[in-house]
Amino acid sequence: MSILRIYLRVLGLLAPERVLAIVLTVANLALAGVFFLEPMLFGRVIDALSKPRGHAGMLIAAWALVGFVGVIVGALVSLHADRMSHRRRLAAVRGYFEHAIELPLSFHGNQHTGKLLRIMHIGSDNLSALWLGFFREHLTTLLAIVVMVPVALSINWKLALLMIALLVCFVVFNAVAMRRTRRAQDRVQDFHHRISTRVGDVLGNVAVVQSFTRTREEARGLKQLMAQALAAQYPVLNGWATLSVFTRAASTLSVVAIFALGAALHARGEISIGGIVSFVGFALMLIGRLEQFATFISNLFFQSNSLRDFF
Repeated sequence: MSILRIYLRVLGLLAPERVLAIVLTVANLALAGVFFLEPMLFGRVIDALSKPRGHAGMLIAAWALVGFVGVIVGALVSLHADRMSHRRRLAAVRGYFEHAIELPLSFHGNQHTGKLLRIMHIGSDNLSALWLGFFREHLTTLLAIVVMVPVALSINWKLALLMIALLVCFVVFNAVAMRRTRRAQDRVQDFHHRISTRVGDVLGNVAVVQSFTRTREEARGLKQLMAQALAAQYPVLNGWATLSVFTRAASTLSVVAIFALGAALHARGEISIGGIVSFVGFALMLIGRLEQFATFISNLFFQSNSLRDFF
């Protein structure tokens, strides 16, 4: 099961509360508009301050109103998304439990109880985290990008191309990182299952282990499994750390390039200082949103194996 299918299946579990999910989606659309308006208003305030009668006071008041509305809507979205994620998490645990106890004895004979409990707990926690992230950050980020790019192109296509180039860099870097580290993360997940199985066996038969004085051997065996898990995990972490360095470097270069190109266009009279400020605001907002989205992709990548086992 691909990561995209896993994510769509996670969102599909929200179907029993589809009305609330739709309302939260619309609210996120409003938030995306707020995030888009703030840099535009900032740029217009700069232009207004440079003119004798630029009506800067009205623009500042509008800017404050937009920011206040964004805070209120964001708080309400976070509250209701949090409540819904907790309800759906418990519903997912109940569904997992009901499904597990109906499986034949042959299945339970091959699957250890500790492994099943680990899959249930970690899987349900990851579901809750993804639902919260979707309504608090991911959806707003996606909508902001969809709205921002065409508007930026309509304002000044030359500066907008730099933002699009940054967006392409983020997509390419994340795709390469996922492709190169996916198999290694599968091995890490297998080690964690083996650790849970071993711990469950020992704790379930602790009297037998103590009677045969095997406590040190079991602890030594668990330590070896943990060392193997870390040895498999470190290369994956190195890959994602390298990705973070590349994306931050691309972000810095993009902002510098926007300033440089904006200065050249301003010298030709093609854009005002406020327009440059607005584009820098767009770029910084895009960078922040893309970093959030990159964090989401990274978390989803590390959570995908546990969610695949849960489903």
